[in-house]
Amino acid sequence: GDVVLLQGNLALATTGTILAAAWSRGASTVFNPAPFWPGVEPLVGHCNLVIANRVEAAALGSSLHAARAAIVTLGAAGCTLIEGGNQQAFPAEPIVTIDTTGCGDTFCGAMVALLARGMAIDAAIPHAQKAAALTATRAGAFAALPSRAELGAILAA
Repeated sequence: GDVVLLQGNLALATTGTILAAAWSRGASTVFNPAPFWPGVEPLVGHCNLVIANRVEAAALGSSLHAARAAIVTLGAAGCTLIEGGNQQAFPAEPIVTIDTTGCGDTFCGAMVALLARGMAIDAAIPHAQKAAALTATRAGAFAALPSRAELGAILAA
């Protein structure tokens, strides 16, 4: 039931080693290649889920399909789940956006929390979108993140 989330802020070799070790031990691996750096493409094959914005997804190109599933986040246009050769669109939460700083981190964190609870990816996406949307309604980075109580309410819904 372990879920490992990595983002693009570690050295490429370190990220690759962690993903491969987690994958070989049967953990669910989630990778958000932000910030994106060239050479990350081979790591996608060790991922149960890749979460990338449209720019990162374009940079990954066809290697994005090496993951078991991928979510391409599209800001106000929602996101797209790519899984098993199928694509499913999820509309964005309607909000008045103040600041998008931290929205991707919130989305990834909520997704991993829900996956760790055993929720399917497609069922978890709307909850993660609500958490990210809440972040976008406030200014700042850390201060805009949902509180524990707010996340609890979103994740319990």
